[in-house]
Formats: sequence, structure tokens, C-alpha cells
Amino acid sequence: MDKKLESYDKTITELKQKSEEAELDIQLLKKLVVNL
Repeated sequence: MDKKLESYDKTITELKQKSEEAELDIQLLKKLVVNL
């Protein structure tokens, strides 16, 4: 049970990091579009 929770926790952390990175990418894209 504990191992499952640990891997679940890791997955959530990775997803959060990825979504934060994606948000940064979106902000950069918006800046590029505005500058066009």
C-alpha cells in the first residue's frame, strides 16, 4: 500500500512540474504572438 502511495505521489509531483513547464511555454507563445 505504501509503495503505491509513494509512486502516486511521485506521479502527481511530475504532473505538476510538467503543467508548470507547459504554462511557461504557453506564456512564451503568447508573447511571440503579441510581438508578431
